[in-house]
Amino acid sequence: TPKRMNDKIYIILKKSNKPMHFADIADHINRINFDQRKAFPATIHNELILDKKYILVGRGIYALQEWGYEPGVVSDVIADILLKTDIPLYKKDLIERVLKKRLIKKTTITLALMNKKRFTKDEKGRYCLVK
Repeated sequence: TPKRMNDKIYIILKKSNKPMHFADIADHINRINFDQRKAFPATIHNELILDKKYILVGRGIYALQEWGYEPGVVSDVIADILLKTDIPLYKKDLIERVLKKRLIKKTTITLALMNKKRFTKDEKGRYCLVK
């Protein structure tokens, strides 16, 4: 029997085995009825923000870090991919790889790639990190 709201959140995410929106997590907690305390979406969101074991992977959607998700904004994810591959990548390939790590729109990735301080294109149109 979980005592704290954080424990309830962890149990819900662990049992669902997939990322969830914070409002859905609150609904699940209230439906399961761990105790008489009602879970409010704002409370759940605050708990998710404060604990490093939860990673924001989309708009209001959180996952467990133990599932392999890494913290950071979209440009951090892109930079990490480019560092690990160590070769320039075409936009299509970058988008595919980022979408495996985040639940976001393709336009968000394209927007992040426009950051000229972090990313540059080579003569073939492939993206790499600014040195």
